[in-house]
Amino acid sequence: MTGNDQTQPSDADGSGAEARRSPTPGDAPTSHDAGPYGHPSHIGPFRILRRIGEGGMGIVYEAEQDRPHRLVALKIVRPGIVPADVLRRFELEGEFLGRLQHPGIAQIYQAGVEETEYGRQPYFAMELVRGKRLDEYVRSHAKSLREKLLLVADLADAVQHAHHRGIIHRDLKPANILVTESGEPKILDFGIARAAHGHLVATVQTVAGEVLGTVSYMSPEQIAGDMSGLDTRSDVYALGVILYEVIAGRPPYELDRKSLAEAARVIHEVEPTRLRTVSRDVPADVETIVAKALAKEKERRYSSAADFADDIRRFLRDEPIAARPPSAAYQVRKFARRHKAIVAGVAACVVVLIIGVAATLWQAGVARARARDAELEKAKAEAVTGFLTEMLESVDPSQAKGRDVTMRDALDAATARIDAGTMTAQPEVEIAVRNVIGLTYAGLGLLEPAERQLRAAIAAGARSNAKPGLRGDSYARLVNVLYESGKFKEAEMAAEEALKLRREAFGPSNRDVASSLDDLGAVIMAQGDADRAEPLMREALALKKSILPADDPKIAVALNNLAFLTWRKGNAKEAETMFREALAIDRRRSEDNPEIAIRLTNIAVTLRDQNKPEEAEPLVREAIAIQRRILGDEHPQLANTLDTLAGTFEDRGNHAEAERILREALAIAVAAGVQNDQARLNGNLGWVLWKSGKYAEAEPMLRLAVESIARTYGPTHRNMRIATSHLAHALNSRGDTAAAEATANDALGRFRKVPTDRAVVTALVALSHALIAGGRLDEAAPHLREALSTFAGPVPVPIRFAWMKGEAESTLGGVLAAQGQPAEAEKLLLAGYESLRGQRATPPARVRIAIERLIAFYDAAGRPSETAAWRKRLEDVDGSRGGR
Repeated sequence: MTGNDQTQPSDADGSGAEARRSPTPGDAPTSHDAGPYGHPSHIGPFRILRRIGEGGMGIVYEAEQDRPHRLVALKIVRPGIVPADVLRRFELEGEFLGRLQHPGIAQIYQAGVEETEYGRQPYFAMELVRGKRLDEYVRSHAKSLREKLLLVADLADAVQHAHHRGIIHRDLKPANILVTESGEPKILDFGIARAAHGHLVATVQTVAGEVLGTVSYMSPEQIAGDMSGLDTRSDVYALGVILYEVIAGRPPYELDRKSLAEAARVIHEVEPTRLRTVSRDVPADVETIVAKALAKEKERRYSSAADFADDIRRFLRDEPIAARPPSAAYQVRKFARRHKAIVAGVAACVVVLIIGVAATLWQAGVARARARDAELEKAKAEAVTGFLTEMLESVDPSQAKGRDVTMRDALDAATARIDAGTMTAQPEVEIAVRNVIGLTYAGLGLLEPAERQLRAAIAAGARSNAKPGLRGDSYARLVNVLYESGKFKEAEMAAEEALKLRREAFGPSNRDVASSLDDLGAVIMAQGDADRAEPLMREALALKKSILPADDPKIAVALNNLAFLTWRKGNAKEAETMFREALAIDRRRSEDNPEIAIRLTNIAVTLRDQNKPEEAEPLVREAIAIQRRILGDEHPQLANTLDTLAGTFEDRGNHAEAERILREALAIAVAAGVQNDQARLNGNLGWVLWKSGKYAEAEPMLRLAVESIARTYGPTHRNMRIATSHLAHALNSRGDTAAAEATANDALGRFRKVPTDRAVVTALVALSHALIAGGRLDEAAPHLREALSTFAGPVPVPIRFAWMKGEAESTLGGVLAAQGQPAEAEKLLLAGYESLRGQRATPPARVRIAIERLIAFYDAAGRPSETAAWRKRLEDVDGSRGGR
């Protein structure tokens, strides 16, 4: 990455449906809450805590589940006599949700029927989502058009997931969507969903022509009661209404005081109020996207929710959208049906007028552009210089009026001035100054204000149609800020836009174009897609070497990023060489350079992978000293470097020191608000706690890691596979066999999609432990043999998992002993113990368990001398651990 590049390779060792608002104390359920029938304090394995929502069909409670221990949203049909069609609809909602596995849809955990004093009580338990209704969230949080568009695009992704599995929602509306604190929308209620095909259609539609849904969000075919005409485009219509509403703050039609018949007439016949007449600053392309989604004829709408989301994102990347305003012929036909008498003359005049105005504006624009170019460049330079001068003067004691003024104070004051509109009349000057402010904020580790300023610069560029090179600079700076913030998808979009604009401005052979190629590869690599990232990075390096001096720092950046990718692909030695080449370039430039800390840390990680933690530690400590001196003690880059230092202690079995350092790193990441660092550090800390035998602390930390990694890195990232495996190990150690098996299977399924990832051994071992605990030895043995064959393969297993070879050998030896194969069992048990004992990173508990397996084996074989010898060794191990 330009600036903060691809930071050091990280160790990835690694709520409620229907909750319309956060529950408050005193909301505990009572018989009054539940109506005349009351409700039990427990339903199935769930203890009810409080009511958090209700609808016409059901009540939703916050409830607690013991195994696994978690809070859930428990949805039940209202107690009492309920019509069979309502019960069936409730059952279908559980069936629908059970098919869906998407971060944008509240996940169902369990469904059942419980016999209670009020009769048979159907229920299902689902993910407890804490958040605000979509409309409330938009009012309080999503202030910019970009934020609103991204929210609805994410929502459309979730709807597409449901459509892909044959489910149409039919009641999409803000009341059925919560947005979490992290800004993720989640669809909650599928109570009137229907299958796109198949036998479920008839069971949901109990009365011919029945209208189900909320009128304001119904498509013309839905409000007509034409259930056979409903398809995925009906949900696209609802998404269009939602997008209109989150932008305009009001729906496209005012239907509140209208009868159903009148509302149906309006939806069928009346065109919605044009979006740009309600919100005048909305770009024309956004109005076009909304209009296409709201087309009355479903054939004119987007064919899928995915197409709708794609067009939103095309607009956000400043690419041509797929939607086009309705053609002139179409508009004339629509107008003619309403005003037949005046169509011909007016239509002809409009066409002539449009052509004349366009030609005049074009000619005037060319003349003005030629006249102002020289003055504009001069004004930009003077404005940036003036800004820097004023900022530095504000730090001068003579100007500070007795205050201790920090750089942050100066930046905030400068931001307030430019936000007040002092440069609105000079948009390109405004862009240049905001770029400087954003870059300076980012240099201080203040990522949120940096992002705001750079997005404001981009918005100014879009409004004024600024030159591509200047707009490309804004996007390039934004890439770095988004990358540091862990917003990798957004960073990828910004990098693509920067590359496009720079190619347009400078052609293919340019240093800025090369940097944008590198940036794009780096953010793609951060999402775990090495195959897509590698050609971009190699092209960037080749281009930089062809046009730049050999010691140019931009070459060091390209080498660093390609080395990171090489390391990720398992070649630590080659990566080390490339990192050292980049370090040499940086050291020639200056010793007081934060990039040197990044290179040192990256080299340390490759040394760890070559089982050289003693060589790695001094490099990391040098990097930390540089960062503390230059960046301070609270910069997020320091958290990354401390993470690597902790890894060098973990490699040597000093888990207590690793834990201490990881807690310091996590505190920095939390204070800085960097979500992806927090996610990774939670996983690393949870794993170290597990290796230390602190299982009660490890499990919740690893659960948090899995949840936050899925949110920040994405469900397919390598960090997710490893963190899920580690959670399975923690669940095994806590005795939660069923949850451990399910979690290990989840992890193994993720690894199966990336067969080159040798860290699969951790999932295989975790799954075998869960199966053995359940008495299923025959099922466990193949997984253990697969783990051992992975260690024997041509591609090495990452060194931090090397101790698992001994664990797989020892565990398989125990299985074979129980199956009556003593000869092979003894060899594996002894080899496993020796391997575990020989690895400093082995968790102490695994060595102890390996000895206990040998004691059990020799005791069962009737060999008392060997039994006694191993008992003595166990006593020695316990003694060396302080009797723990």
